[in-house]
Formats: sequence, structure tokens, C-alpha cells
Amino acid sequence: MPIPLDLTQQTYGRLTVLHRVPRPDGVNYGSWWFCSCQCGNATTASLNQLRTGNKKSCGCLQRETLDKHRHLGPQSQITHGLSNTRDYKRYDAMISRCHNPNHPRFADYGGRGIYVCQRWRDSYVNFLEDMGLRPPGRTLDRVDNDGPYCRSNCLWRTPKQQQANRRCSINGKAIADVLPDLKPERNSQDCHCNGDMSALIAEPDW
Repeated sequence: MPIPLDLTQQTYGRLTVLHRVPRPDGVNYGSWWFCSCQCGNATTASLNQLRTGNKKSCGCLQRETLDKHRHLGPQSQITHGLSNTRDYKRYDAMISRCHNPNHPRFADYGGRGIYVCQRWRDSYVNFLEDMGLRPPGRTLDRVDNDGPYCRSNCLWRTPKQQQANRRCSINGKAIADVLPDLKPERNSQDCHCNGDMSALIAEPDW
């Protein structure tokens, strides 16, 4: 049996690892670590986040970057310094599946009339001002599954919480029409299958 990896006292960006902690709710893989940040705050991070550089601080580094570009004016927000982060790429994909007819998931989002509010489309900075940084183990979920991506309709939720907001179909027909005894819970992500019941697994919205 392999010896568990110990990251104690190792430094990643502004973070120094102090000790291992249990995984956040809804996360079923990887090791998680409690870290101190150079700014004096503390945070948790996964092994993958630390090793890939996806998390280099408690969030202070991103806030400083956003503040810097906000003070420089709207034009600087186009190159806000966060374009290579995992969460920015998710933000970009959210807009694409709602507004790009060539996106493979457009039929499930933009094709259904789901859109991203103009404020969020204008700037990733605006999105972060409204929603904040993504908490560990959570993704963006729309409260009304047929509504838009906007501040009043979105929350950061765990996968378990999102399982209650599912729009399911089999071969293009609503689950309730195909299997009337199967009652999907409210509040989760879209899911589809071509006659294969094992495919009834929600896809992440974010």
C-alpha cells in the first residue's frame, strides 16, 4: 500500500500547507489540505489545485488582480489576468453554450432560451463582483432551471444540492412521459440519455 503523500510545510504560491483535512461536502476524490496564506488568512485546497497552480492564495491574489484592473478602467478588464484560470474557462464556456449556436450544448441552453445576463457577458470582473470566488466543492447552479444566468437566479451549490434541479429526458422525451413512476427531484442539472438508464447522471452546470 503506497505511503500517503505529506505536503506539510510545503509552499505553493502564497500558501503554506499546515495539515491534511477531510474533503469538502460533495467531493469524493483527492486529498485536501489546510493552508495559511501570506496575507494572514487561511484556506483549504486540494492536492490537484496546489500542484497545478490553480490555487496560489486564499483568494487575495485574484482580488488584488481584479482591483488593479478595475482601477485602470473598463478596457483593462478585457485582459484582467485571469483568462488562464480554470474558473474563467468555465465562465467562458457558460457564455458559449448559451450564445454560440455552434457549441455542442447549445440546444440544451441557448436553444431553450437560457441566456447570460448582459452584465456578466460584459465582464468577468462583474461576474466575480456579483457571485464571488467559487467555494471548494461547489459549482454554479441556477435556482430556476429554465431561467437565465444572473445574480438573482444563481447560487454556489454542492453536487448533492444540485441533484434536486434536474431536467431529464430519454430519447428527447421528458422522463415523466416515458417513465411516469420515476420522479426526478427538483433543482439539478440537465441530463439526457438515449434509452440507457445508466446515463441518468446530472452534468455540471458550471
